[in-house]
Amino acid sequence: MTVKKLSTFPSAYLVSLGKKTYDIYISVNFKFGYNFETDRQFGIGHILEHYITGQDEPNKGFEIDGDIGDDDINFYLKTNKKNFDKDLKKFLAAIFNPSFKDNALLASEKKAITNELAVKYHDIYSHIWDAVVSKRFNGKNKYSRSRKNQIGNIGRFNSSDLKKHHKRLIANGNPFILVGVYNPDKKTANSIVSLVNALAIKKTAVQNKIIKPVFSKYKRKTEILRGITPKHSVLRITFPGLSMAQSFKERSTLLIALQLIKQQTLEKIRTFGVYDLDYFSRSNFGFGIIGFRAELPNKLVNEVLDSLLFGINNFKAGNINTGLLKKIIKDQKNDFTESWESNREMYDWALEDILYYGKLLKLSDIKKDLRSIAKTDVQHSAKKFLNNKQINILIFK
Repeated sequence: MTVKKLSTFPSAYLVSLGKKTYDIYISVNFKFGYNFETDRQFGIGHILEHYITGQDEPNKGFEIDGDIGDDDINFYLKTNKKNFDKDLKKFLAAIFNPSFKDNALLASEKKAITNELAVKYHDIYSHIWDAVVSKRFNGKNKYSRSRKNQIGNIGRFNSSDLKKHHKRLIANGNPFILVGVYNPDKKTANSIVSLVNALAIKKTAVQNKIIKPVFSKYKRKTEILRGITPKHSVLRITFPGLSMAQSFKERSTLLIALQLIKQQTLEKIRTFGVYDLDYFSRSNFGFGIIGFRAELPNKLVNEVLDSLLFGINNFKAGNINTGLLKKIIKDQKNDFTESWESNREMYDWALEDILYYGKLLKLSDIKKDLRSIAKTDVQHSAKKFLNNKQINILIFK
């Protein structure tokens, strides 16, 4: 797989896929997610994403998918070589030049999002995650806003609001376009350049600032939440992690350290009859959160918590299973190699790399980084990030 940059603004990249196929993958991405919305605007990007993907015209004949997160908003299309030129033209028109006159569509998508959020926040784990994030930071910030807060805003957004937000998105979102094709030729590349240039988008001087929230210090808190099975608790332990701006090796080393601690701790807590322990990691442009999660009987919370904290400190002291470390690295190399067996996974890989790093990470470089990770590396990473002064311990009952 190779990537070639075809234009500077909007940035357009052509990915050469490794497996023979007539399918072509296209995406348009903007670094302009929820974090660039004020509290009164919160949810406007969500409505815009639904509106663009729901248009009858110019979307006839194909289906656009989309998603929005804290940092970005993305649109996707799968087409083929036969329809590529006309579909790319329609796809770009749907995103960059939509009509905001379809009030019926806007009304239906408002209902759809309200129902989507209501269903989502009926789930106990959404409430748990909101609590985890709100405790993880000092003071109010855009990362700790609950998506549920969008519901109060959705009803008052109109087509004029959507049009204004779309204008901000195009001007300030640093758009980039990625096209994935097997064995691309000059005609394909020229078509992309021609259609992108025809958008005639002017780059503005406005630069989006990456939000870097301040992490809270040590906290231990027990919260009562409806929906948790009686006599059971949900345990969440978090630390500040790595943002997507960090290198692949840095993030991989930290994740391997978490996996090792989980496996080594599980060996002990299985004697209590507890098998549910895992680690997690969330990375954004401006921050990361890492930690451990478990669901267990109330009477075992303190024992499991003590075992996990002991396991973390024991690991930082250098008590690391080197045989397990080698196995985890080997498994990861195999997983990455298998990812290159699928065109879709190759394309998604390239999309993430360009979005966060501005370049493609080669499989050979990834394997080299993984091979270079030693016991001292994972120990150093654990010492650096699993800081007892910044641990948050939340117990939900």
